[in-house]
Amino acid sequence: MDVRPTSRSCGPCVACCKPFSILEVEKYDANWCQYCTIGKGCDIYSDRPFECKAFACLWLNDKGDESDRPDLLKVMMDMSDFEIGGRECDILHFWEMEERAFDQSRVQQIVESAKDQGYIVILHHPMTSDDGYKGYKNTAQVSPSLFTEAESSQITEMTERGLL
Repeated sequence: MDVRPTSRSCGPCVACCKPFSILEVEKYDANWCQYCTIGKGCDIYSDRPFECKAFACLWLNDKGDESDRPDLLKVMMDMSDFEIGGRECDILHFWEMEERAFDQSRVQQIVESAKDQGYIVILHHPMTSDDGYKGYKNTAQVSPSLFTEAESSQITEMTERGLL
């Protein structure tokens, strides 16, 4: 994995310090990293694990307005790819950093635009189970005019199982 070049800097944003597991620093899903100081940044930034260095959210890669920076929008976005029905598709992941952030009109605008452009949209809502485990409830959205009913069902099933 190569370190991704970026055109912006994180500044005080620490949105990526919550959703991903980084075993090197004993950080697990949906818990804040122990080296993260909200509103300030990463306490070990210069010595952070390779996985952290290699990650760059879409905002860091010059996608979206300045006000779409994850700590301001309260939603972080990244992408992955997926093959369905013999075609490559891009998945746009939305990670909710604050409750009800997905309800914002700006976020809804980005979601609808992405679906219209053929992206598979996956919304990752933080949740805590009855036994205290913190994780994500994942829901998929696609444009019904661009995906068959069978493809939509497959995407939904895989998303709910945490495979996308």
